Amino acid sequence: MQSGDEIANSDIRDRLKGVRTGDETKKLQALRTEMNAINHASQELLKNNVFQNYQQFIDASKEISHLEQEIYQLSSLLLDQKQLIENLMQMTGDDKSSVQTASSHSASAASITPIQVLMQKMDGVAVCAFNYFLYFSIFI
Repeated sequence: MQSGDEIANSDIRDRLKGVRTGDETKKLQALRTEMNAINHASQELLKNNVFQNYQQFIDASKEISHLEQEIYQLSSLLLDQKQLIENLMQMTGDDKSSVQTASSHSASAASITPIQVLMQKMDGVAVCAFNYFLYFSIFI
């Protein structure tokens, strides 16, 4: 197996084939200039790609932070709504436990009140929003 120096030397020999004696130095200088230009262009391209990726990372982080705030607000609003409904149920004398007890003794699913359905849906949405909030807070 050839080392890097051996490969480079054979590449240089291949490039110098067919060059007149005395013109090797000019050919090597032209090759060096060409390689420096390629190196410079590669460095610029790499720098631009790093900057672009960094900018995309910053934008994504800002968006995640914004979504995290919205999810937290949504979760808070849902919990407030749930509390308001529970308070209304208590004020009307139909506390949550008596409604659940009455519905558990009922034989048909039609006896579930609209308030119970709403409470169940809000519980599910609040849990989903909270889990979503926790999921994104791990990555920040």
